[in-house]
Amino acid sequence: MRMLCQIALQVAAVLLSYIWGSLSTAVLLGRAFGLPDPRLHGSGNPGTTNMLRLGGKPVAALTLICDVLKGWLPVYLALHYPLPLIVVAAMMLAVFLGQLWPIFFGFKGGKGVATSLGVILAVSPILAFMVIVTWMVVIIATRWVSLASLAAASLAPFYSFLFLPWPLRLALLSLSLGIIVRHHANIERLIKGSEPKLGNKVSL
Repeated sequence: MRMLCQIALQVAAVLLSYIWGSLSTAVLLGRAFGLPDPRLHGSGNPGTTNMLRLGGKPVAALTLICDVLKGWLPVYLALHYPLPLIVVAAMMLAVFLGQLWPIFFGFKGGKGVATSLGVILAVSPILAFMVIVTWMVVIIATRWVSLASLAAASLAPFYSFLFLPWPLRLALLSLSLGIIVRHHANIERLIKGSEPKLGNKVSL
C-alpha cells in the first residue's frame, strides 16, 4: 500500500508539472495588461521577444522572469522533497511540454527557451551559467536571438555531462531537441539569410 501511494504521488507530481507548465505566462500577462493575444499578433509566439514587441520592456521582463520561475519551481521542489531522479527527469520534461503545448490554451505555446533555463537553474546553477554565457556570446557576435537560443540548446546536453546524473542528462537532451524542433521556421530563415536580427523584428 505504501508503495502504491508513493507511485501515485510521483505520477501526480509529473501531471501537476505539466499543468503548471501549461499556464502560459505571455497569454496571462497579456490579458492582465490589456495587450493583444501574443498567439495571434506579432510573431505569433507567446514568448519574451514577442511580448517585448507587443507590450514593451517591463512586460517582456516580467514574462521572462515568470517563465524561468515556471521551469525552476517544480524541479527545485522535486529535488528537495526528494523524489527519485527518474521522476525529477519526468517532471523536467512535463513542465517543458506544458510550455510548448499548454492544455489550457489550445496546445499553442512558446518555444520553451526561458522555461528550460529555469529547469536547468534548478538542477545546476553552474550549468545554467554556462548556458547563459553561450547564449550571450552568440547574441553579441551575431545579433540573432534564434541562433543564440539554438546554440545554447545544442551545447547544454554536452555541458550536462560535467554536472548531471544520467536521468537528468536524458531529460535535458529531450528539452534541447524540443527547442530545436520548435525553432524549425527560424532555422529555415537562418539558412536563407532572412532571419531578423536583434533590434529588428525578432522571433525568440
